[in-house]
Parts: sequence; structure tokens; C-alpha cells
Amino acid sequence: MFTLEKSLVAGEKLVVTLLMIMAFAVIAFMVPVRYFNWQIPDLSEVAMYSIASLTFLCIGLLVRTGGHISIEVAALAKSQRLRFILRQIANVGILLFVVLFGIQAFKLLSAAMTGAWVSSEMSIPLSVPFGAMVIGLLFATFHTLMNLVRDLRVLRTPGAEFEMENDEVIPE
Repeated sequence: MFTLEKSLVAGEKLVVTLLMIMAFAVIAFMVPVRYFNWQIPDLSEVAMYSIASLTFLCIGLLVRTGGHISIEVAALAKSQRLRFILRQIANVGILLFVVLFGIQAFKLLSAAMTGAWVSSEMSIPLSVPFGAMVIGLLFATFHTLMNLVRDLRVLRTPGAEFEMENDEVIPE
């Protein structure tokens, strides 16, 4: 199960990196286009869509790596038991957020797909960022559930402690 998570994290990192490179390349290309007033179609929507997709797809990575602010606050607690409790509260909060936000994201995705919503300039389907939203929330759900499983395994092992910052500490 944890090797599946490692593979998923590697795939998420690859997709997020490619989206960042695409956004950077489009923005870097558009600077001289606008400066020299070349008659090339505006590609800024591609950059906006890639950054929006990047934002939503990073949700799962933030949950997995402990980059979310509530998880960072939990790590500041002195007591190991308090850190554990705060991590579980953060996990439940993340799951609650995923459910509430996921309902809205799924409504937007289904409306965009049935209504054939597209962007104004380049006619890029709005199902792209809405789909990224749903996929990112699914990743966040998976990683949160894996964090819960990991914490339960650590709870059963006396003296063990799970450090969220280190990807290599995942029990095999």
C-alpha cells in the first residue's frame, strides 16, 4: 500500500513540475511577444490554466509532505501525544474540507462538461481546471487516509514516531 503511495507521489510531482514548466515557458514567451507587439495569439490563458491545475493538484502533495499550515502547527507541540492528537484533528479537518469543497468541485466539473463551458479567448474547456480540482481532492483524500493508517501503525509500535517531513520514513 505504501509503495502505491510512493508511486502516486512521484507521479504527482512529475505532473506538477511539468505544469510549472509549461506556465513558466508560456509567460517567458509572452514577454517579448508583448514587448515587440508581435501578432501572435495571446497564450496567457494556457499559463492561467496550468497554474490553476498546478494549485489544485498540489493539495495532495501538501497533505502528504505536511506542508499545510495546520500540520506545521501540530509539529510545534512539545508532547508527542499532543502532536498525535493535533495531527488527527488536522486529518479530520482535511477530510471535512475535501467533502465540502469536493461537492462544489464536482458540481462545477459536471456543469462544465455538460454545458461545454470554454474559456473566452482560446476556447480551452473549463473542465480542465475543474477536473484538476476533483483529482487534487481525490489525491488529498488518499494521502489523508494513508496518514491515518500510518499513524495507527505507529500508535501500535511503542517508541516509534512518524515524521511527516521525511518521505523516507514511511513504514514498509
